[in-house]
Amino acid sequence: LMPVLSRWVIQQAAQILASLAAAGCEVRVSANIVAEDLSDPELPIFIRQTCDTWRVPPSRLSFEITESGLVSGEGMSVRTLEALREGGGRLALDDFGTGYSSMDYLRRLPVDELKLDKSFVERITGSDNDRAIVELMVRIAHTFGLEVVAEGVETAETEAVLVAMGCNCAQGYLY
Repeated sequence: LMPVLSRWVIQQAAQILASLAAAGCEVRVSANIVAEDLSDPELPIFIRQTCDTWRVPPSRLSFEITESGLVSGEGMSVRTLEALREGGGRLALDDFGTGYSSMDYLRRLPVDELKLDKSFVERITGSDNDRAIVELMVRIAHTFGLEVVAEGVETAETEAVLVAMGCNCAQGYLY
């Protein structure tokens, strides 16, 4: 049922974006997609049609895929990701650092942002090792021209450390 659920989520996201835009709120919404979605060559067409229907720029949609989702069907995954990006959507590699991390992914995949897993982020104020890992991942992502989103930000202290590292965005209970 995941492909059906994914399409429903994409439709809902486009509808919500249209409502927000009509109210003067221009934001971006992210949706998770799974490996089964990436094996569907019709997904980029569906997304384009949905955006056209709701008059939403595809750049307002960001699609998040986990590393483990990429490993299961990489050939089709890359082609579908390229088609999604060519259609104007943004792509994010989610939970980076916890799966089958490979610098090769950063080199080959057409992603726009890297989402650092909260398991690293939440400990950067108390662990020199975790702080060093996050700082390195931020620098590597920026070297590849990617935005960095830190997950699991719960304190202003953590936010301050991330800002000092050059992290672009954050999400978590602090917000």
